[in-house]
Amino acid sequence: MKFSLLCKRYYTNKDLLKDRFGRLYHLPVQLGARGHEGCVLAVDYRSNEAAARLKPGDFDWSRIFAGGVRWFHSGGIFAALSEKTPELIIEGMKAAKAAGAVVSKVSAVVITVP
Repeated sequence: MKFSLLCKRYYTNKDLLKDRFGRLYHLPVQLGARGHEGCVLAVDYRSNEAAARLKPGDFDWSRIFAGGVRWFHSGGIFAALSEKTPELIIEGMKAAKAAGAVVSKVSAVVITVP
């Protein structure tokens, strides 16, 4: 299986890339250890950081989903960062659905994909 995970970089004040902490680090590592391929987009969710400035068109979804990525997941906190981040998530979800991937989200913020 191929997967794509859009997640926050910091979790309980720990850097997932440096501290190797929490499920958002271990899930892709364990999937990789079992032979699955993945793409992890870890973004900084803090105020006025890069993630809050993301907008539709910033990711090349066709490249991300090329080769058969099977799963796209996004969290509710990411959707609340700015006025544009929900649009970016919807863009990613539409691309995932078009590629035949499973789409999942944390339901703290409900996003409806038309």
